[in-house]
Amino acid sequence: MKKATEASLGLGFFVGLGWFFFLYFAEPFSSLDLIGTLGMAFGFGFGTGVASFVMGQRRTKASTQAATGETRRSGRTG
Repeated sequence: MKKATEASLGLGFFVGLGWFFFLYFAEPFSSLDLIGTLGMAFGFGFGTGVASFVMGQRRTKASTQAATGETRRSGRTG
């Protein structure tokens, strides 16, 4: 597994775990059952992991283009 993928999974797990404990014990949205809390925490963690992975891919692609001297082209003319 690539280093960026592992970092994204770790960040997603960490964020999801934090949200689980916050939602389950602090109960900011009234009382949630265990399944609701797990679902919301999974959503937060999954979203954070995917966003981190996509941003890491963009960062890697941009640094590769800068190292090779490629220019970014938008495809628009005029």
